[in-house]
Formats: sequence, structure tokens, C-alpha cells
Amino acid sequence: MDTLQKIRTIYNLVKSRVKWNEVNSLWIGNPREALKKGVGSSAEINALLICALKEAGLNSYPVVTSLRNRGRIPITHPTIDYLNYFIVGVVVNNKHVYLDASAKFGDLNVIPVDAMSYFARSVHPNFFYNWIILTNLIKINKHVNMSITYESDGSISGDFSEYVTGQSRYIKRIEYSSAKSEQEYIEDLQSDLNLKFKKFSISGKDCNSESTT
Repeated sequence: MDTLQKIRTIYNLVKSRVKWNEVNSLWIGNPREALKKGVGSSAEINALLICALKEAGLNSYPVVTSLRNRGRIPITHPTIDYLNYFIVGVVVNNKHVYLDASAKFGDLNVIPVDAMSYFARSVHPNFFYNWIILTNLIKINKHVNMSITYESDGSISGDFSEYVTGQSRYIKRIEYSSAKSEQEYIEDLQSDLNLKFKKFSISGKDCNSESTT
């Protein structure tokens, strides 16, 4: 497999072996114990990921940051007191891929929104430390297809489909898992779609009344 496939395979293996205990941390406790128990903090899980990637011959390193709920890191006078989290960076063909193995629905360059702080500190293996902007990873990829028919009675009918990838997909999966039931999630979607179609209908009537294309 190619390098990205190898990274994704190792990433998914670590995630399947150790589940996040909902504790965010900068400091690594006991990764061996976390692996044995199958549960650990974000720091322990990401430490295991770095080790696994290095064992596979991949150039991996930690990227330390502050979660958004703690506020932005003051880069004019940063200290360890402002840091409370880290994710994993991997060098691939002179480019960098970022991962968070504690994120249940994460992927390559898809990490929790709370971890996407404006500034993060890269602790590179060659001891070259530099600031990176994790918010650059946010890519809202959404494709919407609508097939609308205006009926003679003024109502509308049609089909609506939405395809999401990247950060949009991550957010959708979080929303789905957070719903009390699949039925509740579907009902919320239906309510949202009804609102969208209502707005579309009003806009369409306005266009028709003005005889515009």
C-alpha cells in the first residue's frame, strides 16, 4: 500500500485497540496500561499512535496546542501553562498530515474542531520547532443536488441529496451519534429539509412573479 494507506491503516488499528476515556491531556500517563485496558486519555492514545507510526518507519511527531475552550495561545509570550493538548503529525513526501487517534470519527487531516486552534507548536523530530495554523485543515466539502418540480396547485415536489466529506462528514457523524435515536435524527433532518424547501418555494414564487429566469 502507499504511504497514506499505511498511515490510515495504523491510525484505525490504534483507534480500534484503545478507546478514548473522554479525558483530554497534554501529559502522557501510562500508554502500556492504556493499551492493556483498551482505554486511555487523548495523550496516551496519541502517544501510542506516534510509536506505531515510527515502528512502521514513518516520520511522526507531536503537535502541542491549546483546546479552543481554553482560548488562543499568546505567541508573543507562550509558556507551557497555555498548552493542554497534542495531536500527531506525520511527514509524507515533504508535506505534513495531522491526526488525532482519540477522535472517534477522525481521519487524516480531520481532527476535532476544538483541537483546531489558530496556533499550534510543531515538535519535529529534527528539533525544528515552528508554529502551524491548524484551522487551515478545515475544509467544508458539501455537494447538494435538488430536483424540483412546481405543481399546478402551487406546491413543489422533488428530490434532495447531500454528500459531505472531510470536516463536514466528521460533523455529520458527531450529530448522528449524539442523537437519542435514529428516528429523532431523521425527524430533525426532515424538519430542516422542510424549512429549506419552504424558503426555496418562497424564492421560486418571487422569481415567477417577476418573470425572471
